[in-house]
Amino acid sequence: MDIRTSAIFIALLACLFYYGPKFSKELPVVVDGYTAPGFESLLEVMRENFVSGPEPKDSGSAFAAYYKGVKVAHLWGGYADSESRSVWKEDTMTAAYSCTKGIAAISVAYLVDKGLLDYNDKVVKYWPEFGKNGKENITVEILLSHQAGIPFTPDVMTYDLFRDHDALGEALAATTPLWQPGTHGYHALTMGSYCSQLIKRVDLKNRTLGRFFAEEIAIPFDIDFHIGLPLKENYRVARLSFLSNNNALRVLKGIMKEKNRRIAYAYLQPGSLVNKLLVNAGEVAELWHYNDPYVRSIEIPSALGIGTAESLAKIYGILANGGSLNGKTLLSPGLIEKLNSVVVPGVDAIFNYPSLIGLGTMIKQLNETNTFGHPGNGGQMSAADPKMRLGYAFLSRHSSSYGSGNDPRYLVLREELYNCVRKLNKN
Repeated sequence: MDIRTSAIFIALLACLFYYGPKFSKELPVVVDGYTAPGFESLLEVMRENFVSGPEPKDSGSAFAAYYKGVKVAHLWGGYADSESRSVWKEDTMTAAYSCTKGIAAISVAYLVDKGLLDYNDKVVKYWPEFGKNGKENITVEILLSHQAGIPFTPDVMTYDLFRDHDALGEALAATTPLWQPGTHGYHALTMGSYCSQLIKRVDLKNRTLGRFFAEEIAIPFDIDFHIGLPLKENYRVARLSFLSNNNALRVLKGIMKEKNRRIAYAYLQPGSLVNKLLVNAGEVAELWHYNDPYVRSIEIPSALGIGTAESLAKIYGILANGGSLNGKTLLSPGLIEKLNSVVVPGVDAIFNYPSLIGLGTMIKQLNETNTFGHPGNGGQMSAADPKMRLGYAFLSRHSSSYGSGNDPRYLVLREELYNCVRKLNKN
């Protein structure tokens, strides 16, 4: 055997030893969790997602639900990190992406309930500098319902900008509306920060959204969700995985869904607003950075809340059950009704799909009633159904091709959840 042949043989042998175990040993399916009586079938649906359903074998996900203010399901499965075979655990957290906007909307509503903010007031009442460049007549309602026409800042966003709340406030105030207020277009990376700037200006302690939410809502109601994750908590965070770094390609993988077709069409138009938005988002749109603990520690309230599915289900479960828990009020019934009311319907001016927008919430008509909450990139979802008194959430480390509440992994679990409730109500 000559030297060249020997080298090839050794290289092939090395590849066999390195890659062979990965190909020959498929990761075993691991699913665990809790279900209350009457909700046992949810565990089987979760398992089926991994066994033969749409959930990748090396993924990790969690689903949770509250009914009439009581936890009825908290399920988890798969791996927090498939490379190390670290299984998903009860307290595993992951990035919620735009579900964080729902938490921002709830935090603003909390201050409205306290009389410190009014949706009908002009933003300049609380933030005079905001009135630059033709924004002087924009109300809090118009801003929160994505109608202000200011989805990105004049300069490309950076993590350093998000670290400096004063500089970020100046950048947001310097925006010029891209359209006449009254038409909605999804403010993908600015909405949460506008909420944070408003909160900072009316809060008596001058707190940003992350700190305000932690001290006023998360700690009192035992909600394991963070906007600006403390470094010491990173051992619980799942490693994110992605289908592709190309946004259009990722969306096209779900082309059977009409929303995905519409979004993909918007991505593929040269010079479209969605592409301008991505350019402006800069490194903040490069989601692989979200595996960096130091990036997770930054408050990015439109896109980088970190928590458990159980925590999101709990907060929406409280709101679906009247707004109070153990004698403490999160929101009054009147404010909950506002969050569950459509402010503006129509086709989104940026992403090209029809949507129902509330006061920082996304509304879905389900079972002849409204549900409210917020979806997130790659399949994340969190919502409240006040009529059925249900709060539920789905989170995954695997960023799928679905991002508007239409992920098949989530939909089968939601459908079975409603089946369980209907059966209980018949008995």
